[in-house]
Amino acid sequence: MVQSRISSQQPEKIDLRAVLVPLQNQITGRSRSGLRILLAAVSVVLLIGCVNIANLLLARGAARRREIAIRSALGASRGRLARQMLVESLSLSLIGGLFGVAIAYVGLRLILRCAPVDLPRMDEVRLDARVLLFTLAISILAGLLFGLLPAWRFAKADPQDSMKSGSRNMTAAHSSARLRSLLVGIEVGLSVICLIAGGLLLHSFVKLLHVDTGFETQRIVTVDLSLPDTRYPDLGKRAAFLRTLIEQVEAVP
Repeated sequence: MVQSRISSQQPEKIDLRAVLVPLQNQITGRSRSGLRILLAAVSVVLLIGCVNIANLLLARGAARRREIAIRSALGASRGRLARQMLVESLSLSLIGGLFGVAIAYVGLRLILRCAPVDLPRMDEVRLDARVLLFTLAISILAGLLFGLLPAWRFAKADPQDSMKSGSRNMTAAHSSARLRSLLVGIEVGLSVICLIAGGLLLHSFVKLLHVDTGFETQRIVTVDLSLPDTRYPDLGKRAAFLRTLIEQVEAVP
């Protein structure tokens, strides 16, 4: 309807064809898929870090078994012990998020200096309140993610077994070792997935660099021109202008 109305308002007969493109695709262009892959890779790396820290907290908690048993004997409830472990994990995640923001601030300045010119909306990339709130939410989520397992593990442990002759119960030790081995296996599996995906992307990138485009691309510059319709209403005048422009450019040393 809009297309036919514009055509009817023009004095000369023209054939208009409309192409609808979503605004988000128009803004992000071809960078959207690459940014999604980057976000997925960062998420997997964050998950690997959470699993690694959870494993370290389990190993550290095994050495603190007597401390937890003494706290329980002094009247600390299991919920209080679980909250203590969660507070420790949240403190670690918030400190890590703070360091991450500092590193992101420095890295963003370097990226803006080296970013390609065709990457859309680079002038709008900055660390604002939304980024800080997102970092805070991710830090809290990560702290809960790698803190829940150790908290649940040591909150349900029997303090009497930990107090017996200063040693742990063998069954609990084997169970803890199996759990830590499982976490190590998950961490290694996620790392292998990242390595495979990175290798495939690198292989595809190398192949793209050697693709035969069918024409010479060395020492060639392309320029887009938009000629006003008032001065160049028909194709003949536009062709004459382009021929003159090419002759003048070729005459330049």
